[in-house]
Amino acid sequence: WKLEESWAGLEIKSKDRSKKMEMSVKAEQYLSDAGEIESWLGERSKALRSNEDGRDRESAAKLLTKHKTIELELETYSGIVTEMGHNCAAMVAAGHPDSKILAAKQQLIEKMLKSLHKLASQRQMRLMESLYMHEYFLESDEVEQWIREQEQAASSEDYGQDYEHLQLLQNKFDDLKHRVEVGSDRVNQCEVLAKKLIDTESSYANDVEKRQEQLR
Repeated sequence: WKLEESWAGLEIKSKDRSKKMEMSVKAEQYLSDAGEIESWLGERSKALRSNEDGRDRESAAKLLTKHKTIELELETYSGIVTEMGHNCAAMVAAGHPDSKILAAKQQLIEKMLKSLHKLASQRQMRLMESLYMHEYFLESDEVEQWIREQEQAASSEDYGQDYEHLQLLQNKFDDLKHRVEVGSDRVNQCEVLAKKLIDTESSYANDVEKRQEQLR
């Protein structure tokens, strides 16, 4: 009987040790993964705090494309952190000796992730405003030039010297009317871009409002 009792005790100890070893390996793996994610979140935090918003429309568009890549990565990491949270909770529920350390680490990366989502949202808004601003001023310059050209054509005092000449001027006038009708779409586009920047209380709003006054 003693031999059987000893064997049974040995099996219990062996299983207990195996369980502890397994829990230890899981915890080490968790902490290793958490460390990598923490490092990644820290790097992306620096990138999202950048004040660079593009010197022109092209550079603003490129920055926005790069930002969208970061947002896709952020979504991927959000899923990973959620899964890690389940694993962490399971280890804590199983009474892991390092439960406090594991829970604290999970809380940290979740907090960092939440902060990063907020930074990403703010960064996207700034880049969109920058892109709209560059598009607006580029378009408004072209519209202003176009208006000057049409005003010059419309202010002509040439009324024709004969019927044939008059017919030619009439054709030119009809063409001018058509260009004005088509050009009104560009003016409206300026209004739309301006409204986007003003309604969102963009830092460019005052400059845009002044520019719009010049076009009216």
